Amino acid sequence: MSAFDSLPRFDYLQDLPPISYLVEDLITEGTVTFVAGLPGAGKSLLAQSIAVSVVSGQLWFGREVEKGPVLYVTTDASARQTHERFRAWEASNFKKLPHPNLRYLDRLDLTNKQDQATLKEIAKCGVRLLVIDVLATSIAGMNLMEQAQVATLHLLFRDLIALSEGKLSIIVLAHSPKATDSLATSTTWSSGANSVPNAKNGKRERP
Repeated sequence: MSAFDSLPRFDYLQDLPPISYLVEDLITEGTVTFVAGLPGAGKSLLAQSIAVSVVSGQLWFGREVEKGPVLYVTTDASARQTHERFRAWEASNFKKLPHPNLRYLDRLDLTNKQDQATLKEIAKCGVRLLVIDVLATSIAGMNLMEQAQVATLHLLFRDLIALSEGKLSIIVLAHSPKATDSLATSTTWSSGANSVPNAKNGKRERP
């Protein structure tokens, strides 16, 4: 048998299980979604609204969600500011969030081995959504265009999803370069993302 003949046949793909969504037709289970936009474009508010829907099990703008625990990693806004935004949701909806299933980490460094180990342990605990807010300040001294460092983060996200047995979805918020409106212009980052929504104009691009 040749090396080519030993490869899986294309028609075997029909036996794969159907796609499962964390947010209906938007965020697939076990994937990484990058949300890009200029500072102040509303990336955090978008991610927090998704986090609220997941942890509460409520529809997200008419879309079904899979209810489950959420870890929100704050690096750009303070933990207090993030807390106030979640409290504002409670006030406007006249109900309490299930706080035991909504947790946060502050000042995380994704290149730090100890912080990586912490995330890997958490990934085994049934967390359905991890939000990293925001990438530019969660990597100490990192140039986002450096291929080797980007690849390291891809491996970290892959490991986290694998440890969750494919149930964890990750939303990564990132500041777009000022010269452009979308992170999709960076092939280094977009090549590793399942989708790259644009927080400024609402476009959703496929890499």
